[in-house]
Amino acid sequence: MRGWLFHLNIWDIIGIFSYVMLFAWIESVLVLIVLILLSAILPAGFLRERYVAQSSLAVFLTSGWAIVAHYKAGIGEILPWTRRTFLLGGALYLASIGVSHFLIRFYEPLDGAINSFVERLTVFLYVYLPMTLLAMVIIILRNV
Repeated sequence: MRGWLFHLNIWDIIGIFSYVMLFAWIESVLVLIVLILLSAILPAGFLRERYVAQSSLAVFLTSGWAIVAHYKAGIGEILPWTRRTFLLGGALYLASIGVSHFLIRFYEPLDGAINSFVERLTVFLYVYLPMTLLAMVIIILRNV
């Protein structure tokens, strides 16, 4: 960020930050829509009973597996995709989602811990949503 000050003025930096914030908000809304559709399509006992814990852990696991899928462990090189690595990675991902589903379903303290953690994270919405609204206003002003 410090290097941007030599090449960009403050209005350009705010504009770049606004685009990042708006993209993150759109991504969050899309993930929420997918999770709501999954809970509507899947049987009631699968995702609806403990929706917050299961969907939150699914999002965390998906984020973690996305990071793992792009980098080799400790090296930081781009991982070449072959059919074998794709199938292995997909199987490990689905297995981790399945294991997490059953852990939440049958181990009550994990469900409570995840719900407690998610409740504490909702405080950040008081910062995130106004910043996203401000980012939308800035993008509209920049492009009009």
